[in-house]
Amino acid sequence: MAYVPDPYRVLTLNCRELDRSTDPQGRYLFLKGEVQNRKYTFTTLYVPNQNQAQHIRRTLSNLSSFTEGTFIVGCDLNVLLHPLLDSSTGHSSVPQGAIRSIHSALRGLRLVDC
Repeated sequence: MAYVPDPYRVLTLNCRELDRSTDPQGRYLFLKGEVQNRKYTFTTLYVPNQNQAQHIRRTLSNLSSFTEGTFIVGCDLNVLLHPLLDSSTGHSSVPQGAIRSIHSALRGLRLVDC
């Protein structure tokens, strides 16, 4: 006998918002909450296509003091972090020093680009 899940069964999660932080320009949302009594921080981030390194460092600095529990991020960094792999030309318009700075900022929060 096989188990067949009921596609119409409603799954109820116990969720509670604890705190939120938003950018006045609408470029990020940090949301801290509990799901089934476990703490999570959800983040969405959009980085403008100029001065990416500066924007990322500043935003991640704000985020590091906000984050609690399991950390989930969705973002558009608007930068090729691995130009050799991510570009047909193998080059980026963002200077290598800025790319290294972005990698360092991401590692500081144990984030990876995937």
